[in-house]
Amino acid sequence: MLDHLHTRVPPILHRDIKPANLIIRPSGTPALVDFGAVRNVFRAPEDGGSTVVGTYGYMPYEQYMGQASPASDLFALGATFLHLVTGRAPPAFMSDAGRLEVPADLPCRAPLRAVLVRLLAHAPGDRFQSAREARAALLAAPDGSGGGGTTSTPPVVATALAARVGGAVTTLPAVIWSVYRNRKRRLKPFFIHGLPATARVLDMGETDIGFGNKLKRVRYEFEADGRRQRGSDDVLPFIADLWEPGDTIPILYLPDHDYDSVIIATS
Repeated sequence: MLDHLHTRVPPILHRDIKPANLIIRPSGTPALVDFGAVRNVFRAPEDGGSTVVGTYGYMPYEQYMGQASPASDLFALGATFLHLVTGRAPPAFMSDAGRLEVPADLPCRAPLRAVLVRLLAHAPGDRFQSAREARAALLAAPDGSGGGGTTSTPPVVATALAARVGGAVTTLPAVIWSVYRNRKRRLKPFFIHGLPATARVLDMGETDIGFGNKLKRVRYEFEADGRRQRGSDDVLPFIADLWEPGDTIPILYLPDHDYDSVIIATS
């Protein structure tokens, strides 16, 4: 299903993959449900849609910044699989820096653990590049059944876990929560009223926001209404590191707010 969604033009992101959004059909095959996050992204501007949605623990850091991509859904898939394998929600494996760390004693064989590590990589570029690639890796990895002290996760466990985690609430580290909240508030008017433009990168600087996380302040200029405008925005390093001064990037700007602007690149 993710392969089908992600290969649409433009890609369709679920943005809230977690055990509570998985059901088991009578045939025993799993199905992904609750596309409310997708609906929020694509509903009409007058409905007040937002692009920052998801569930803590299953949502990668770039999604807090409103810069989600298909790789963000793959991270959520990995977090869901980690929960189903261990019986513990992802926040139990969160480091002080707010990153998911796959335990060394995971109750499965090494090849499957390697798949999970890649799905849960902090940088989207270090994850699988497509749902099809991730699926092939999962099918190739032993599922842990067949002795050796390992365990498998039968489909029925997914149903039980879905019921258990549906109402779970966990608090983000204060610094990361503050960044997420401020970014969500800032992005909303741009995705409702903003106009698209192409900007040229001028320069970049780095900002430490705590807990080992950093952002890059990207300065740029663009043409709007026959005049040259300048702006800046905070971008995740693994995105900004792909750019150099002089490169072009997509932005949204608000002509009625002194041409304030934000970067909307996802990779």
